[in-house]
Amino acid sequence: MQQVKYFINTINDKSRFEDNVVFEGSLDGEEYVEIFLVGTEVHEGWNYQDFEAGEYPAYRFYRYRGLGGTNGPCKITELQFKGNEVI
Repeated sequence: MQQVKYFINTINDKSRFEDNVVFEGSLDGEEYVEIFLVGTEVHEGWNYQDFEAGEYPAYRFYRYRGLGGTNGPCKITELQFKGNEVI
């Protein structure tokens, strides 16, 4: 995967997203590792996370997870993964 792109329509409180949203990957669907944590750069509209060549994450399963329980973020409008599929 070369890039993760996610769209957030409305942010009423940035603190609900900053250091509170994690994108994770797993090879088996049971044990997940952090790919990246959303930081202070989060904003309404399209947000991007690019990866350097040679450091592309490659997992079978991906998930977006809020870390703050009921105070965590709950809405993401669209999510896109950019990369090359290899069989």
